[in-house]
Amino acid sequence: CSYNRIIRFCFLTCNYRIYCKKKINPMFLNCTAHELTQDQIKLAREYADKILDLKADNTDLHTKLVNCPPDVLVIQDLVRELLFYLQTKYDESQTRLTVHLPIGSPAFMAVFFMKLDRRTLPFRIVFSHSDRVSVDERQADGSIVKRAVFKFVKFIEI
Repeated sequence: CSYNRIIRFCFLTCNYRIYCKKKINPMFLNCTAHELTQDQIKLAREYADKILDLKADNTDLHTKLVNCPPDVLVIQDLVRELLFYLQTKYDESQTRLTVHLPIGSPAFMAVFFMKLDRRTLPFRIVFSHSDRVSVDERQADGSIVKRAVFKFVKFIEI
């Protein structure tokens, strides 16, 4: 009887230790060409405490993406490179990865979504939604310059 108690205690204790060692590390990865605004950072913290910028984490990949090539074969290679990078981050985050897009050209994003298999890499994807506000700025010479200011509203999750 006491032998069974010891075995049960050991089993529960060992499982508890294994469970505690497996740390979940949710991550919000900004893959856009721009740094996050304070409003975006505040809302991104609802997805994860760890906010990572592609530009800071993988400068080479970020540079290639913001200067997206016009060649579809090179775009396909770049998509594979980004997907490999995202798989690594997905694994690091223990499957709790949120990716903020877009990046690259519209052609790049089209190929990216064609190649992305959400069954094997089911991370969250969010896009920023902003309101465009037109601002009139009076210049020193009296003329007025109209400028568009984009005010972040929310993330749209797809």
